Amino acid sequence: MFNLVVAVISVAIVAALSLASVYYGGTSYTGSVARVDAATLVYGGQQIWGAQQLHMARHAGERYRGSDVSAFIGMDYLTSVPKPPDGATTGDWVLTPDGGLALIALDPEEAPNLCAMIGRDGGHQGAGTALTGGDPATVSAAGFGDHMFGCLKDTNAADPDRAIFFAYRL
Repeated sequence: MFNLVVAVISVAIVAALSLASVYYGGTSYTGSVARVDAATLVYGGQQIWGAQQLHMARHAGERYRGSDVSAFIGMDYLTSVPKPPDGATTGDWVLTPDGGLALIALDPEEAPNLCAMIGRDGGHQGAGTALTGGDPATVSAAGFGDHMFGCLKDTNAADPDRAIFFAYRL
């Protein structure tokens, strides 16, 4: 009988600890996901930066000015386009016309956590930075400030799915 009482108490303690860890650990999990997604975006931007630097080294300092990042694969500067984090983005990597920024549209639901994490890691938090009409083709590296990476938001965009971007200076 004593063993049965000890077993029931043990099960109750394990259940209580499980519930407490789920309750108090939930914010740690979501914060960790945002941190990993932000690091993935920064790492992807670094890969594209490296490809742009190789292009500039082989073409007398001239930037690649096409919008398609996959063109770097054909030039043997990338083996594949960097994979964005699952569920955090709504598009593919693109380059600005001046070749100065790599951009990717963020999912509006995930963007606040991602941009906060990116800001903590030293990135630009330009929540009010206007990108004309939400079109990545209108952004230039000159308007990005001194940051290597960060979030840009178009407060006038017609399409909310493309209103918030992660950008990496090339």
